[in-house]
Amino acid sequence: MFGNPITFIDTVGTGFKDFYYEPANGFKKSYRDGGYGMMKGTGSLLRNTVGGTIGSIGKVSHSIGSALLFLAGDQ
Repeated sequence: MFGNPITFIDTVGTGFKDFYYEPANGFKKSYRDGGYGMMKGTGSLLRNTVGGTIGSIGKVSHSIGSALLFLAGDQ
């Protein structure tokens, strides 16, 4: 019914991890790599957050649709 919360948490967690580690690893090399790491980390955070949210909403919608079809007696 609620989609897969573990997958959602894992996906969003990956985004937050990248948001922190990409700039940190970049700044260890140079300011330019740090700036690139900030862009890469922010992009990953946004991509994973939006992707995880949309994926969860899609799974919940599918579950609701399946339940309604079952209640209606339709296949």
